[in-house]
Amino acid sequence: MAAGDPFATEYVTTLKKPGKIASQQLHSSLKKNIASGIFSTYSGFLSTSDLNGETEFPRKHEETKVELVITDKITPNIITENTVHHWDLVPGVPTEIYSMERKLDEKTQLYYWDTKKIPLPANGRVSRFAIVIIAKPEDIYVPTGATVANNKPNLVLPTIYVKKGIKIYSSTLYVLNLKNFFGPITREYKPAEKKNGYREVIK
Repeated sequence: MAAGDPFATEYVTTLKKPGKIASQQLHSSLKKNIASGIFSTYSGFLSTSDLNGETEFPRKHEETKVELVITDKITPNIITENTVHHWDLVPGVPTEIYSMERKLDEKTQLYYWDTKKIPLPANGRVSRFAIVIIAKPEDIYVPTGATVANNKPNLVLPTIYVKKGIKIYSSTLYVLNLKNFFGPITREYKPAEKKNGYREVIK
């Protein structure tokens, strides 16, 4: 490139901002599977979506109703040291909340999820039993209305979609500051009754 070349000048100017280049490189390396690596929290647990885009939590409440909070920032209301009383939404940060309730259709006797968007709480407090997805609301699509459901103890929520262009690394770096407030996901197993001489294991 010759001296004074406009393209060369623009390229050199870009190189003077390594933070931007590093950010774009990290984004490119992490966007191969946009459904994996998305952090979410529930009842004191922190988890991340797997390669299939699925996230698991141990069920900690009896109701067949779940609140889904989508925001990229939450603030802990701390009692002592690392003990969190509850989480608060950050004023001014884009946030969306959805209510998902499993219901029974009286006519068909089929179960379904009723999903609808609800207003933000006036006190800004996040429900203890809400699932919080650490992401910008503009990057997540939550279909509303009725969705087919089953009547099993484990609640399988309706499919939630991740839009292209989501920058997972941003929420990953943010979650590092909050990680010490959460517990890891653990699996519990218990033996079931013997059937045909074999003992099954129930998760």
